[in-house]
Amino acid sequence: SANLANANFENAILNGCNFSKCNLTKANFTSAELKNAVIEGAIFDKTNLSKANLYLARLSKSSIKNCDFASANLQVSELIEVEIDGSKLEDVNLTQANLTRTKIKNSKFLRCNFTSVNGMNLKYERCNLKDVIGIHTIINSDTTEFLACENVPQLNNN
Repeated sequence: SANLANANFENAILNGCNFSKCNLTKANFTSAELKNAVIEGAIFDKTNLSKANLYLARLSKSSIKNCDFASANLQVSELIEVEIDGSKLEDVNLTQANLTRTKIKNSKFLRCNFTSVNGMNLKYERCNLKDVIGIHTIINSDTTEFLACENVPQLNNN
């Protein structure tokens, strides 16, 4: 666990790195390569993750507030028991991401891809899901909750 507040990792190659329990407040990960990174229990506040590649990254039990994930790749990533608040996720690929027991508030998911996301006990509160795709393919969608959200597509609760 380290204090990496305000650190600049723009365009850095950090595949497989361990940032667990780190303070990443206002850190810049724009266009960083973070494939297979372990970032569990970390603090993200006003962190810039736009265009970051977080394929297979593990962000479980992290706190994510007021962050920018525009055009980030979160395919097959683990975001289990994460708290996300006030964040912007535009054009984000969340295909096969695991969002089990994650709580998301006051966030925008514009044009995101939710194909085969694991949404077990996932809660969205006051979120905007405008033009998202693949939400009808969410696994465990019968336990996914949308509270006071805008633009929620119809789910197929199988």
